[in-house]
Amino acid sequence: MNLRLCAWSFLAFLMAAAVVGGAESLHIVPIVHEDEVLVSVELNDAYTDAVRETISSGLRTTFTYEVDLRMLVPAWVDRTIVSSVVSNSDQYDNLTRRHSLSRTIDGRVESAFVTEDETVARRWLTTLLRLP
Repeated sequence: MNLRLCAWSFLAFLMAAAVVGGAESLHIVPIVHEDEVLVSVELNDAYTDAVRETISSGLRTTFTYEVDLRMLVPAWVDRTIVSSVVSNSDQYDNLTRRHSLSRTIDGRVESAFVTEDETVARRWLTTLLRLP
C-alpha cells in the first residue's frame, strides 16, 4: 500500500468535508513517516462565542471528529483503510476556574489534564495533533 497516496486521499477527503461543512476554517497537514500517517488538523473558527458561553456555564463540551483514511483506487472507488472517532472534551469548573480536558480515540482515553488557561482549552478542543 502506498502511504503517500493514502495521505493525499485522506487530505482530499477532509478538504471535501470542509467545503461541505461550511464556514469553519480547516487546516490539515498529513505527514507520512515510515509505516504511519500522522495528521495535524486545526479547525480555526469552531470556538465561537456560543461555545465559549456554554463552556463557561460549566456544561461539558465535546468536539467529536470522525476521521477516515481512504485510498483511491484506479476505478475511482474509495477504499477505507482506517476509521477513528476522536473526542476532545472540556469540563469547566466555575469555582476553581479550571478546565478539565480529555481526549478519547475510539473510546479509549488518550490523554487528560487540567489547565486554567482558556487559550489552551480552545486549542485542545479545535486541534488534533496526531491521529493513529
